[in-house]
Amino acid sequence: MQNDEVHEITLGRSHYKPMLRQKVLEYLNSHKYITSLDARKEFGCMRLSTVIKELEEQGNIIIRHTLPNGIVPGEIAYSILEGGKVGTDHNQSNSIAG
Repeated sequence: MQNDEVHEITLGRSHYKPMLRQKVLEYLNSHKYITSLDARKEFGCMRLSTVIKELEEQGNIIIRHTLPNGIVPGEIAYSILEGGKVGTDHNQSNSIAG
C-alpha cells in the first residue's frame, strides 16, 4: 500500500485519504461494480465499506448488490448510480446475476 492510501484514525473513526476515495470513485465510474476483493487487489483497500460510506456522505449514490454466484455467496458489490450525486438517500438492494 502506498503512503497516500494509508488511512488515518480521527476520533475513533477511520477516514481514508482522499486519494483512495478518488480511486474507488473512478473505478466505480469505469466498471460495472466493485467488490471488496476488487478493492483489495486494485488498491490494497481492506475496508471498502468505509470508503463507500464516505463517498455516500459526499453525496454519491451507491447501490448495493448481492452476488449470489460470487466467490463468496452473498458477497456485496457496489455500483454508482449513473450521474449519481444528489442530496437524498437512494440506497437500493439488488441482485446481480453472476
